[in-house]
Parts: sequence; structure tokens; C-alpha cells
Amino acid sequence: MNRWLISQLVLFGIVSGASFAQGAINIYSDRSSFESAVVDLHVIDFEGIAPAGGTAFFNELTIDGTTFSSSSSISVVEPLHDPVYEFGTGAVLVGSYTQEINLLASLPRGVTAVGADFSDTYSPIAKPVYIELSTGDSFTFDSPGYFNELAFFGVVTTAGEEITSLLYAPVNGHDHAMVIDNFSYGKSGVVPEPASVAVWSILCLIGIGVFRRRKRSESQV
Repeated sequence: MNRWLISQLVLFGIVSGASFAQGAINIYSDRSSFESAVVDLHVIDFEGIAPAGGTAFFNELTIDGTTFSSSSSISVVEPLHDPVYEFGTGAVLVGSYTQEINLLASLPRGVTAVGADFSDTYSPIAKPVYIELSTGDSFTFDSPGYFNELAFFGVVTTAGEEITSLLYAPVNGHDHAMVIDNFSYGKSGVVPEPASVAVWSILCLIGIGVFRRRKRSESQV
């Protein structure tokens, strides 16, 4: 096997590795793991928007390049306004109290990682929340199911696919407010998928093995 064929094997390993990662998304339910996989991280904490102990209402709200909107109004609520919003994280963003509550975050360009703490207020049991990305990927995640607790959901694309929006919505509709806090976005710092690295490594080793075998054969002539 000549050097050209060996180089083609190595090249095939690189191309195959890229295709394994294309469109791949890593999902995180733990904030610290998510943040360790993200670079250029921005965190929107909704502080300083509502009056102390009060609420501020908006049709839409733009912070740090991200626009939040809902099927109805949205509000930023300080925890002193109502104990139900006391999550221990300060002010939170709240969707409307309707059967069609949803919360849409439209992101700035270049974002490949996004996540937030979220909950479903006034719900004593876990209720499913539908989450949809602009990439067409969708997920169903349970809210914590008890008062004053937040869950975390985050995604990172591993092939550089841009995320331009993130939608939170109830499954089958219910009359509780969607709550998010510490909305975070940035760029993927994730290394290639393990499968990609494995395929690339194996094909490279095949090429190296064939090359060594050929050199050994030549030295014995």
C-alpha cells in the first residue's frame, strides 16, 4: 500500500470524524457541567429591573442581546413581592398565567450553547415542560415538582450549529407560570465526540501500521 493510499485513509478518518459530530447536541441537567463546556459565557440574572419587592411588566424584554417574549405579557419579579418566587437566586423572569403560557428567548448571532434555571410555579407535582431549539431539536424536561426549587436545562451543539432561539412551553397546557433565571449562553468549548475521535484514531493507526509493515518488508529485501 503506497503513501498516497495511507494519506487517503488518514483524510477519510478526519472527514468521518467530522460527520459523526454534525448536528450533535450535548444535554445538561447540571449547571456546573454546562458551564465547564462553554466559553464566552454570558449570564442574565434579571437583577435591577423590577423595583425592590415589586414587579415590572413587559411585552418583550431585551437584555445583553437576548430578547424574551411570551404568548402574553412577561414580568420580572423580585422575591419579596411573593414568597412563591423565593428561589434563593434573586429576581426571576416569569411567563403569563394562561393556558398557553410559553416563553421565547431569541438569541444573538453566534450562540452554540444555551441554558437556564427553570421552574413551574404553584405546582406541587412535577410537570413536563417542552423545550424547542431553533435547530428543530426538541426535548421534554420535568419541572422540579415542589415549591421554591429550580431545575436546570442546557444544550451545547458540538459541531458549531448556531442556536438562534429557545422556546419553553407546557405540555398539554396548564395554568401555572413558567419561571426562568440565570439565563446563560455562549459558545461550545466541547471537544469532538468520543465516536469521532475513536474513528479518526483507528483509521490513523491502520495507516501507520500499513506504513510500518511496508518499511519492514523493504528492509528485508
